Amino acid sequence: WLVYEWDFATLKATGATFTTDDGGPLALGEITNPQPQAGLPTCAGPLGPEECTFDGLSSTVVGPALTQGFQVVLGQANVIEFGKGLYGTNENGGISGLVINTVTRAENDPRYAANEEWEALIPRAQVVLYEDNLDNGTGLPLFGGDGIVDDVNGSLGVEYADVDNYPLGWADGGSKGIEDIDHNTNSVFDFGDAIDVGWSDSWDDNKPTGCQGSNGPGFENLDCFDGLRNFNQSRPALFDGGYAFGPRYDCTETIPGVCDEGHVALGADSFGYLKSGQYIVQGIAPPGYEHIKEEDRNVDFGDQVIPQLLPPECVGDDHTVPTYFSMVTDSDGVCVLDGGCGADEEAPFHDTERPLCDRKAIKLSQGQNAALDFHLMTETPKAARVVGFILDDLSNEFDPTSPNFGEKWAPPWMPVSFRDFDGVEIGKTHADEYGLYNALLPSTFTANAPMPSGMGPNMLTACMNSANPIPNPDFGT
Repeated sequence: WLVYEWDFATLKATGATFTTDDGGPLALGEITNPQPQAGLPTCAGPLGPEECTFDGLSSTVVGPALTQGFQVVLGQANVIEFGKGLYGTNENGGISGLVINTVTRAENDPRYAANEEWEALIPRAQVVLYEDNLDNGTGLPLFGGDGIVDDVNGSLGVEYADVDNYPLGWADGGSKGIEDIDHNTNSVFDFGDAIDVGWSDSWDDNKPTGCQGSNGPGFENLDCFDGLRNFNQSRPALFDGGYAFGPRYDCTETIPGVCDEGHVALGADSFGYLKSGQYIVQGIAPPGYEHIKEEDRNVDFGDQVIPQLLPPECVGDDHTVPTYFSMVTDSDGVCVLDGGCGADEEAPFHDTERPLCDRKAIKLSQGQNAALDFHLMTETPKAARVVGFILDDLSNEFDPTSPNFGEKWAPPWMPVSFRDFDGVEIGKTHADEYGLYNALLPSTFTANAPMPSGMGPNMLTACMNSANPIPNPDFGT
């Protein structure tokens, strides 16, 4: 499965219609044979239902939909028709962005960090929206803001929202976990001066459901899976790490001041858009992560890229940039290299005060979407995730209950060994009953290779049907 994504930077997203290829012969002049869409309600206006159909042969997602999961088989043609329109008066695309595991850190100033295509995104990370339209000294409106969160709860001073980390639930009325942060220790999740709180999307929490078509005689279900019998599919889904504030809010329920005074009534409910103005967005680093800083640069080859537009300014608390890169020092900032540290190991902006990038200032203008990303890292490189399968090229699968039915037979329960360049086994797992296996393995911290990603891969050997014995912890062998 993959996920489509489309933008709404300067044009409003009004929905999308998906025609999924059902395979088989094509009518003259057609590029696809539409897959019937069973069980969807009939579309009835601009507010929904959220997923519906006009003709029973396509599915339509209404409103500011931005992503859709899909699976497509070679030689097939799925058709997507994106709905776009001009932003109206007092309308905008809200504020949206990504929470990124920044593996390749090439910029001296973390403000200018950009997402590389090989970098994974981080799900379930808390993101908080604050206003910045007042002078905090006088309380009067200030164009462009002052980089300090506005006092919207009247408590005299800045109060940041509490933090509900994964597995989440505290902000929705559940119990506080040891991973959560309670600023005033009252065990109640408080917004503080925040006007909205959200969490980055998770694929695992929003897996596609309601797949269309038959999985073969006797298996007429709507389960979605990664396999040939599921064939072509287009289903609502999310990718990891994306977040958004707005663009549309229910102005009958939201905190006063979030919606623009010019919001329009659609149907029985009153909906509006996030007000144009200056905001501060705070990205919370989940446990184990931290926001990248000047001293965390790990790539020293490549062109210096000058962005066309200035990215959102970092307005977090000041921190002193240490003398040397964090990769060559211990937790106290002491150099750990055998030959000592010199000019080559000095961090950019070292020995100066720089704002952290856990809070960023951004201006939201009418008729536009404002993009704002957060770049996080782990001191120890994240484990590499391996997924694979074992197939027998000389046999076929005849069991209709197997996901491999009609394809090559997959021998079950085989041991799989992973070894380093010396043949030393560093990990072992087993395939399941369908020949599928997965594992977590050491990745790499080498990031100075002269290639686009900078990453020097950790080369390992995978050995299928490795029959070497598994040690018995009770006997030490």
